[in-house]
Amino acid sequence: RLQKAFFALSRRDQEQAKALVEALGKLTNVQDKLLETEDRADLAEKRATEAETRVEVLSKENESNKSKVALLRSNMSACEKNFVTELSRARKERDATLKKMDRSNERNKRRDSAGNKTQA
Repeated sequence: RLQKAFFALSRRDQEQAKALVEALGKLTNVQDKLLETEDRADLAEKRATEAETRVEVLSKENESNKSKVALLRSNMSACEKNFVTELSRARKERDATLKKMDRSNERNKRRDSAGNKTQA
């Protein structure tokens, strides 16, 4: 039926109809490409939004980690101070014990020496 209508047209009208059909085909191709481009743009926008969200999450994690690091440094500093204090106390204790041992050894030597003199 469409063919009969087409052949019924004059040659000039037929050429115009062919040109219109070709133009319609090109327009359809352009529309398809436009839809594909829009789909890609939507996907890119979605990925950009996901990336922004991830950046926000990482930024919050980074801030949290910074505060944790600060707390750990503070604890480490306190531990170092405690260690130095305990080390100093232990050294003083050791020195006092060594002095007592030296005095005791000296007394024992004098006593032994005095005992040997009385036996002789």
